[in-house]
Amino acid sequence: MTTRVSAEYLGQRLAGVFQDDESRAGGLRAAHIRNAEKIVETMGRLKGAAMKVGQTVAVMADGAGLPPEVASILSRLHDKAPPVSFEVIQEDIESELGAPISELFSEFEPEPLGSASLGQAHVARLENGQEVVVKVLHRGISGSVDSDLMALRSILTASRILQRDKEELDAVFSEIRERLEEELDYRQEALNIETFSDMLSDLDGVRVPKMVSTHSTERVLTMERLSGEPLEDFLALGDAQACQKAGENLATLFQEMFYRHRTLHCDPHPGNYLFEADGTLGLLDYGCVRRFEPEFVARYAQIGRAAVLSQREEALRLAHEMGCLDGAPPEAESLLWQFFEVIAIPFQGGAYRAGSSEDSVQASLQELAPNFVRYPQIKSPPELVYLHRSLMGVYAMLRQLQTELDYGELHRIYVEHAVGVWEGRIEDGSAIVA
Repeated sequence: MTTRVSAEYLGQRLAGVFQDDESRAGGLRAAHIRNAEKIVETMGRLKGAAMKVGQTVAVMADGAGLPPEVASILSRLHDKAPPVSFEVIQEDIESELGAPISELFSEFEPEPLGSASLGQAHVARLENGQEVVVKVLHRGISGSVDSDLMALRSILTASRILQRDKEELDAVFSEIRERLEEELDYRQEALNIETFSDMLSDLDGVRVPKMVSTHSTERVLTMERLSGEPLEDFLALGDAQACQKAGENLATLFQEMFYRHRTLHCDPHPGNYLFEADGTLGLLDYGCVRRFEPEFVARYAQIGRAAVLSQREEALRLAHEMGCLDGAPPEAESLLWQFFEVIAIPFQGGAYRAGSSEDSVQASLQELAPNFVRYPQIKSPPELVYLHRSLMGVYAMLRQLQTELDYGELHRIYVEHAVGVWEGRIEDGSAIVA
């Protein structure tokens, strides 16, 4: 893929020597579209780091100055892969757990529950009758991270699909590598599950699976199987009240994770959520988790608060302090403020229905996004990569659920808590007070 994509851009550059500006721009646009198709086609058949990086690039596409058609093509990337044969899965489980699969489980379903880029999941039953999910890491994945990252970065930078400076890209790819290395260690994921189980224990409407440590290793992870339906099936039931409750739980969960606990589940596609009939959420897959420093969360909260209150100068001052603006001209500041204004819309004016005909946030962001490439002074701190990946995924689900909520009041309560913790006025870990 690297060779094919590089050759495509080289050919376009050579052809561009003999073209006028309009034809050259049109040719580059067409090359972007063709190569996005090649990237999606190839990554769709891959396991490992390449697919995960591709998904992250897809989330970043709107901010990379790409034509809308390219962002649309990249958005087709999903975390699915052809299944590994049961014989291989059985061999890996028995090797890791040190016993025949028939002794480890009273039942084990050969057909996978799902196969993703990094691992494969199967339903099984323990000797005590408990139904569990068993995840098995694909072979050879750990050794592919650096080579996959290097190849994809070469494509994305040489083609200028990601038109950002080297320092910013270094920080972004370093962030991606750190999260990937954690996802490849199921012992780390087991710790993440225990962390989320503790920190969400007092949050109604959200369930975290229990670990089965006796049947877990660095490459095999066994946990309780949660009840519930995937989002698509849940929506098909047509229960508006349950959808509303699920949306309320989802919105509160995001605020609780980020602003109170500073520990965020960063893989928010619908496949990682199960929805029960009463709107209760089951949260799955804890491989990609991002922890944040109190100061970063407080600064981010303050920028959001300033945007909601239409305090332009305060929001831009805080953006400079956070490193989102670096000696920016007035035009860049104006663009960033327009971005803040759009993001703030759901948090102003009381109840807001995500996904309604009046919800123009997504369309407005898509319209603004291509302009960011003109201003390299607008930076993206590495913490924002997975924070915004999570935020965008949650927002997409809220739109599908058509959740109507006073997002502004919910946000205000959690922002005040985060800022108060950082300033020492509120005890860290204390309950949220309305």
